[in-house]
Amino acid sequence: MNRVITRAARRPHTHEAPPTGESLADFLEALPVPAAVLDADRTTQAWNRAAERTYGWSAAEVVGGRLPLAGDAASSELRLLVNGALHGQSPLLLELDGVNRRGERVVVRMSAAALQSPGAAPRVLLTLEDITERGTLRRRLARARRNERRLAELSPEPMLILREGVVAYANPACGRLLGAPRRTLVGMELSALTLIDNDEIRQLAARRATRNTGTVLEMRLRRLDGEVLDADVVATPLLFRRRPALLLVLRDASPRRVMEGELERSQERFRLLTETLRDHAVVALDAAGRIISWNAGAEHLFGYTAAQAVGQDSALLFREEDVVAGRPETELRATLDLGRFEAEEWRRRADGTAFWAVVTVAPQFGAEDGLIGFAATVRDVSDRREAQEALRQMEEQLRHSQRMEAIGRLAAGVAHDFNNVLTAVRGYGQLLVDELGDDPRAADAEEIRRAAERGAALTRQLLTLARRQPLKLRPIDLNAVVAETEKMLRRIVGDDIGLEVRLDPELGTVRADAAHIEQVLMNLVVNARDAMPDGGRLIIATRNRVAADGSAAVVLSVSDTGTGMDVETRGRIFEPFFTTKPSGQGSGLGLSTAYGIVKQSDGNIEVQTEVGIGTTFEIALPRIDEDAAETAALAPPEPALVLVAMRDRLLRALVRRTLERRGYALLEADSAATAFRAARGAPRPIDLLVADSNMKGPGGLALVEALAGACNAARVLYITDTSEPASSRPLAGPEAAILTKPFTPLVLARRVRTLLGRAVAS
Repeated sequence: MNRVITRAARRPHTHEAPPTGESLADFLEALPVPAAVLDADRTTQAWNRAAERTYGWSAAEVVGGRLPLAGDAASSELRLLVNGALHGQSPLLLELDGVNRRGERVVVRMSAAALQSPGAAPRVLLTLEDITERGTLRRRLARARRNERRLAELSPEPMLILREGVVAYANPACGRLLGAPRRTLVGMELSALTLIDNDEIRQLAARRATRNTGTVLEMRLRRLDGEVLDADVVATPLLFRRRPALLLVLRDASPRRVMEGELERSQERFRLLTETLRDHAVVALDAAGRIISWNAGAEHLFGYTAAQAVGQDSALLFREEDVVAGRPETELRATLDLGRFEAEEWRRRADGTAFWAVVTVAPQFGAEDGLIGFAATVRDVSDRREAQEALRQMEEQLRHSQRMEAIGRLAAGVAHDFNNVLTAVRGYGQLLVDELGDDPRAADAEEIRRAAERGAALTRQLLTLARRQPLKLRPIDLNAVVAETEKMLRRIVGDDIGLEVRLDPELGTVRADAAHIEQVLMNLVVNARDAMPDGGRLIIATRNRVAADGSAAVVLSVSDTGTGMDVETRGRIFEPFFTTKPSGQGSGLGLSTAYGIVKQSDGNIEVQTEVGIGTTFEIALPRIDEDAAETAALAPPEPALVLVAMRDRLLRALVRRTLERRGYALLEADSAATAFRAARGAPRPIDLLVADSNMKGPGGLALVEALAGACNAARVLYITDTSEPASSRPLAGPEAAILTKPFTPLVLARRVRTLLGRAVAS
């Protein structure tokens, strides 16, 4: 489309042309833009080289004819342009569509100015600027604007254009969203459609939009029917009809807000749930394995606060040896490969201690982002593991006990029958030895008898294993047992083995048979010596031990640096006749006998061994309170009244304190006369008379018998300096016993207890 533009704001302008044609030609050639000269009839008078280069026609082709750029359609616009220039309406512009010599479409902007020369016909100078590219862009822009409007009309996204707070345009989708025809919306102020002030909206939107195109705002819109809805608004500045405006794209955010609210409530419920799980650590990791979430259970379990843990690598929760082995990375890879990772394994607390845990790890994926991290739960099951281990040990002990019990019953049966045979062999062997006298065959009979003696010793070991050999259990000091046998043990182990004895000076007392404990110690030392053929170190130690349940024990341990045992051997060491020694070098009853003795003493024997390192046997026997045990054993079986008749004050006080401490009721007398008065004044019959041979008055048995008769005492303890009473005749009357000086308080208490107990038993 061709247009004539008059620049009325500029004053009329003319070019003063040179007086000659040659000067005019030079003038045109000096112009840098295409130019032509037309006369009043629009005949071309001149055409410069810039025009030749731009449009393709030579001066010879153009001069004398019509301007080739202007076709018939543009002849009228060109005539107006030329006439206007000749009448002083300069400068004038004309944009027209034409073609060049190559037939290509061009857009030419023509500027016309009159040339005035004295004595010459009027002419017009035309500058011919090629604005083809600029025109193309303009047309494209116009087409794009038409397309934009068409898209806005068809878009499902509600759009409106706001200019100075007033709706200047609204597409159909906006009308549907706000519940009104768009012709109704156009001209409305935005404040009528929102719940906040229009100026605030305009200022907020304009400020943000000018800083950052496409700023997202949140609004609460009000439909024309009064319904309120939440909306996300994208504000973009633009020119609308050559004036600044703001494009608002509205999106109904109500469904999203509902989902966001539900998500927030769900997240809050999850947070509260994880916070209440004090025994479960719930930990979230990012895709790189760094901690991003840490609940209260994790703080309680691991000892790290959230501030300390968040941002750290998950290796923080593993033992150092597991980190070196690459365990954290391996678990995350396994989680991705398997879709879920579950295991029971070690974890580490902040204080460095390890605990056994059930660990579950699951990958977390985003809707579009792929892997976003991992969710892990950790639960401490150390108590369960310990309980399972304790149960396993108890089951193993039960199986071992049942096996040993079965073997013991077999051994007892064999020993019983074997004893019958050995009794006959020993008896007849002894008869042969006695009958043969000096006969040379007596030596053979003696060998038979000795072999029977060795067989008898073997049966005793079998009976001990079967717990059929009675033990003389009494309070003993294990330190004393070790000390008494140390010299012999050093001879047994030899010079190649260093023997070290470590005795606890505060060691408690146990109830056992000292001779049998010596046998157990001897068997263990011999085994340790045989395990160190090239020499080594042997340690015998004692110590007190208190178990978790509060029970106290005394432990005797024998440790060597010998060859040690494998698992299979360790499981059979207490079986009778089992031995690792060469044939003929052991009966295989040493450790089984030790096992039987310890069990019969209400104790336990345990072994720790490692091949190439050595072996440790530990015997644990229940610890007893010797004083309490003796006091309980020597306490009177029933309330007893004792008359102590003794001349010596110190001796009488010792007897009184000894018996009072054990709960007896006492009467004292320092002479026979005092004793008779005390007996007659006793509140009840006297149960025991303790009398000294050095009493004033008639002595000996006569005094004892007289006192016993006077106080009606059922029992008498006669204290003398010799093992026989003063009279040669036996004690008569009441049940009596003799206690020889010197004696200890314990011996006195036992003798009194024996007398009173025997009487009660009878």
